[in-house]
Amino acid sequence: MKLEPKSRRKHKRLIPYIRVPSPPHRNHGVEEMEAEDTPSMSPPPSMKLEPKSPHRHKRLIPYVSVPCRSSVRPANKRPANGDLAERSPKLSTKRRKFGSGQLVKDEVPRVESSTPRPRRTAIISAKRPPPQLPTPTTTSKRPKKEENKVFSLPRSITDTYLKSYEPLTITPPPTSLAVPRKLLRLAYGGSDQQFLQYIQPSTNPSNPGTVRRMVWPQIEMNPLMPSVAGHPGIVFASRHEILENPPWTAWCRCLESPKAMWCYLGEYESELCGQMSAEQFKDQPQKAKEAWAELLIKGKAFDVYVAMRARIALRKHNVFPLEPQALEDGKPETDEQVAERAKSLEDEEIKAIKRNKGRKVDSGDVIRAFSRGDEAIDIIRMRCVSYDHVFAQDLQRQFDNYDQLLEREKEKKAAEGKQGSSSKRKMQGVMRRGGKVKGKGKARDATRSDEESEDEEGEFEDDLQYESRASSSSSRPKRKSTKWDANTGGRVVVGRGDVEENDGNVEVLDLESDDDELPELTDSDSGADSD
Repeated sequence: MKLEPKSRRKHKRLIPYIRVPSPPHRNHGVEEMEAEDTPSMSPPPSMKLEPKSPHRHKRLIPYVSVPCRSSVRPANKRPANGDLAERSPKLSTKRRKFGSGQLVKDEVPRVESSTPRPRRTAIISAKRPPPQLPTPTTTSKRPKKEENKVFSLPRSITDTYLKSYEPLTITPPPTSLAVPRKLLRLAYGGSDQQFLQYIQPSTNPSNPGTVRRMVWPQIEMNPLMPSVAGHPGIVFASRHEILENPPWTAWCRCLESPKAMWCYLGEYESELCGQMSAEQFKDQPQKAKEAWAELLIKGKAFDVYVAMRARIALRKHNVFPLEPQALEDGKPETDEQVAERAKSLEDEEIKAIKRNKGRKVDSGDVIRAFSRGDEAIDIIRMRCVSYDHVFAQDLQRQFDNYDQLLEREKEKKAAEGKQGSSSKRKMQGVMRRGGKVKGKGKARDATRSDEESEDEEGEFEDDLQYESRASSSSSRPKRKSTKWDANTGGRVVVGRGDVEENDGNVEVLDLESDDDELPELTDSDSGADSD
């Protein structure tokens, strides 16, 4: 007899459940599915049974364990810390939190490895080559200054300006000594921060009776300046001081030295040979144009450059050019009158610029003015006429004693600092106590010694007055004493010794009392005659 399980519902056919074994590495299985109202019986061994789904369109498949993503690694990538496949996975007991705040166990436990997962940055860094260490061939020194921050002229222009000028033959050969500008200031005096420097006759080593004039052009702004002793050159400058009172001692900065060192070139004469045209200015690098624009905008020490800025500002704000105006007689102004009126407006603008109240001008306005030819930079040609060997030898001697000069300057500054601080403390003490004595229209410190007062009796003999101040006896300085002098017919300031030696024939006014108020001297007290 064959027994077949029957269902209460004839349209549904129930089949026995076949358990599929789970993988050996899993310690938990999927919950068993039980058929509704199925009797617990085992089918005969001759019956072939196949797992079927209650729904024909779905098919059940056995569970297959999928390895964790962290344990999968490409074959061409080497694990950072050993083989991850050999590690035993651990089950995660973490809970995930939903928005409602409830903690629910994960339906499918996640597998985590015993070691942290390698970071992605380590894999990326493995692809990149290691940084290359600097070698003597790749290591670079300090970058040089920008070469485009200088002016340059076409070859034809330089040949025209310097064609007739030959280098001066110097015998014996010139020295190659390079010195700092500070040495010139310490040894001979003058400023070491200006374009021009003057050495007084008393410190001039070669010619004590004359003033030595020195010029210090910047090679960044003057690439064609003399750079070798005895050679000619060109300087771009609108200042014409070097055109007068020749010769001028020329210096050039040594570019090979990392520090600011200067070389003596010789004695030079200069002459104005032209102006830079608008086309030549346009051909200059942008850095060079901006350098001259900055000079005109920020420079206020020299009227020639301030005047350039004033004219550029007046043109920008449509003040220049001026039109001839009608005079009182109906005739128009002449060219001389228009030029005079323009000069007056220019002078007013120069004064306003020096007071920081000039019209607004930027670097673009200056560059456009030079590019149009409204303003131009002068070209000065320099020619060497002699070489002062006596000055060069003395310069070498001073350079050998440069350390002593620096030490002497240091000691001088220290002494001046002490003297200045002492004087400052004395003045602060006098102002704090208020001890001032006025006489003959001049203020006198009351802290001076009695000997100084006796030496200056004649100066303070007439109209002697005292300031009345209310102060305590402890803080008030000691006051001077006066006595009646019958010979002069007035009161004079005397020391304490004179008061003590009084024989009683003269009247003494002792002002060393502790009275807060001092008596004022009247005409009768001073010995003036009264009718």
